[in-house]
Amino acid sequence: EVELRMANPTSSLETSSVDAAAPISRAGIYAMGSDDGGMAKRSKMLVLSLALAYAAFFALNSRAHRQLTPWGYSWATRFAAAVCHATGWLFGLRFNMKLDKVPTNGPYLACVSPHGVLPLSLIGFGMWKFCVRAGPYTEQSLVGLDARAAGASILFRVPLLRELLLLANVRDASYDNIIGLLTSGRTVAVNPGGNWEMTNTSHEQERIYVQQRLGFIRLAMRTGRPLLPAYAFGESQLFHASTRWLDQRLWMVRRLRIGAPLFTGRWGLPLPIPIPTDVTFVVGREVPVGPPTTTPTDAQVEEVFERYVDEMCRLFREHAAACLPASVAARGLEVHRIGH
Repeated sequence: EVELRMANPTSSLETSSVDAAAPISRAGIYAMGSDDGGMAKRSKMLVLSLALAYAAFFALNSRAHRQLTPWGYSWATRFAAAVCHATGWLFGLRFNMKLDKVPTNGPYLACVSPHGVLPLSLIGFGMWKFCVRAGPYTEQSLVGLDARAAGASILFRVPLLRELLLLANVRDASYDNIIGLLTSGRTVAVNPGGNWEMTNTSHEQERIYVQQRLGFIRLAMRTGRPLLPAYAFGESQLFHASTRWLDQRLWMVRRLRIGAPLFTGRWGLPLPIPIPTDVTFVVGREVPVGPPTTTPTDAQVEEVFERYVDEMCRLFREHAAACLPASVAARGLEVHRIGH
């Protein structure tokens, strides 16, 4: 019967339906399942190969966060800068930079405040302004500073984030590394308040913090590099910070030396999605520290610190009304010395 139906041209459609239901088609199904298994195996091998390749790349560049020279290819720097600016635009961030005076006597120890929950204005936008390889995102008047930003060591252990920071000329914030950068003629941007300021951020009250012994002042005086104060208006408003469990989180900062902010972002979500904000990065006037000295007196350190605070307060006084929400600007600026 099978041979007769195959020979009969009028029953070709029926033959096809019978053959599709025959046991031989089950073998085809099994073959397809076997092929799917092979595809899954090949996908796993591909993922494993990529992971091993990245691990090798990571190991080969394990000291890149301490190197003085730019890292990576120029095209990669331009691409990373474009991605950062496009991402900022997507989330409604607008970044501006103002120079009270074009810095010409560098290199400097640039002191940027406030830190904010996440320092997006400095890392996501500001550092590209100083980067000669960032193409259209470079501020030509700042390129000569050959600036580097100092970032916490733990950041350079996070895959992909590490590469972004390296391309943006962010380097390890260890004391010896900053000394090396300054003595080699690079400007270095630091945040004096660090993790403590990060954890104490408020979107309603502008605050900046400094360490009790004023280590950043002593660092500048040791190398003879002038301070260059800079204020990031709007940085504290990118997220809504909470004071819940603040004492416990400050304990973590003291004991573990890590930032412990508690915050919500856009749509009230506890995620690092920033609230649409205008961020204005204002670079102030330099604060001379005198010739290099490894043993400054406490009185000398305090005198430089007072002039630094005066300049930060001047920046706030002259720009806050135009760059901050009216209610925040009206509350003024608080300067806290940790431990006092």
